[in-house]
Amino acid sequence: MRRLALGFIFTLFFVDGVEAKACQPVPAELLPLLKQGSVIFVGETHGTVQMPESFYDIVCAASELGRTVEIGLEFTSDMTSAYQRFMTADQVSLGDARNAILNSDFWTLDLEHQDGRRSIAAFDLLENLRTLHYENKNISVFGFDQAVDDFTQRDRKMSEQILARTSPDKIVLVFTGSVHSMLEHWTPWNPKIGNAAAYVKEKYSETVSIKLLHTGGKAWVCQGECGVKERERTASNVDGANPFNKSDGSDKHSWNWNIGEIDASLPQLTLIELSD
Repeated sequence: MRRLALGFIFTLFFVDGVEAKACQPVPAELLPLLKQGSVIFVGETHGTVQMPESFYDIVCAASELGRTVEIGLEFTSDMTSAYQRFMTADQVSLGDARNAILNSDFWTLDLEHQDGRRSIAAFDLLENLRTLHYENKNISVFGFDQAVDDFTQRDRKMSEQILARTSPDKIVLVFTGSVHSMLEHWTPWNPKIGNAAAYVKEKYSETVSIKLLHTGGKAWVCQGECGVKERERTASNVDGANPFNKSDGSDKHSWNWNIGEIDASLPQLTLIELSD
């Protein structure tokens, strides 16, 4: 019943499409990174409103510079064709294309296993990217996560999906958790697990990473039970002065961007739970 209700609700209210979120200026220091032939990882804290918005602004900046942009999202790769159909859908096919995504196994995962990647803000990002594609025609979306039998190989498999998209004549922008975006292999929970960005950097030298920092707030996270939880600040420059800086290397990223206070974004599925 949930999937039928979900499909009905979104066809009813969103079939006419939405306007893309206005592009907000990114730090001037970020613009030189947006060059053809580069891979740029943007590491986030899952489950916030502001981090998908900040990533969208980076995509906007690259698109407005006339770059061809491949956008990698930490969604399962088996849905890439569905995301592309959604990106290019006309008004007749838009409702079906949207529902194919929202009714998928990835987006309807039980709430107790929702880790923040399937948030309302994450789907808003997809909606805004679709409209940006409609306006500029120079962006496309792919998922790069996938199920693996050996979890220690997950990031290696991610990197293979990303490397397959690299080209001297386009930018690959990758939005992922801030452990996957580390340029050196290290994880706090298992030393045998590598990092997707580090694997890409080993094979593709034009790879950098930006870690999105914040001054505290709330996020939907899974630590014990999944839910809205307070997050301590990760940014040292809490006053917001010079928000974009070169990393000192301790966080294994190239750059840090302090985006300010964060708010939690609930799973997209909660919109349907509330309507049942």
